[in-house]
Amino acid sequence: MNRIAVFDTQESVHPTLLFYLHSNIAAQDELDNRYEAKLLEYKEQSGWNERFLRAQAEGVAAGRILSTFQPAVVHLPDDEQERFLAQNRDIGQGLELTCAIELRAHDQGYFFSAGVSRPDCHEHISEDHDTLEALVCGVAAYLTSECGSLFGAKVTPFIYTVKEDSRLDTEQKDGIQESLRELPSQELPQEAKDAFRMALEGMLGDDLIARGLRDDERETFERLYFSTQADT
Repeated sequence: MNRIAVFDTQESVHPTLLFYLHSNIAAQDELDNRYEAKLLEYKEQSGWNERFLRAQAEGVAAGRILSTFQPAVVHLPDDEQERFLAQNRDIGQGLELTCAIELRAHDQGYFFSAGVSRPDCHEHISEDHDTLEALVCGVAAYLTSECGSLFGAKVTPFIYTVKEDSRLDTEQKDGIQESLRELPSQELPQEAKDAFRMALEGMLGDDLIARGLRDDERETFERLYFSTQADT
């Protein structure tokens, strides 16, 4: 059975994420090269280059065009781009990228952050999920969407959690204190001010931002997620 990787601190996971970053960069470079080669091939074989050059020459002759361009550096029109994409959905086959997914929890429930382009600096933070079942669905949906944007390249998840709690630092606490001081002068209904004050004071009282998944939570996620993946 697959397992969620567990790290003690954010610092301890960083070398692993950097390894996946360099691996993904190599795979993404190869995918970009394949895409560019297929695009140039499409422009030539579809006759688009010839049509573009003819239209450009007519525009120059009529005085409508002052600067000319080679077809290779010109973006395809939307309809032509759609045809190109439809014919080249699998150019990423044989390539593999790793999606780093960190599972976290806080008072509002569970959430995850993830990164394919930057496994070391996640570009996606999920919404909050009330249950672990919902978290599993959210992770699965995110991975499906990422796979669809990579032309058939395989996306392998690296799912992990960090035991070290994330807490407010001094700068963040100072910012909350400043917001509390400015709150009376804000043009808001008193009811809204009271709600904001309670929320801000609560953050100062409990400076925990997020925590890693506990043993029982990890076991539940593993059972739900990896058993589902085995069935697909």
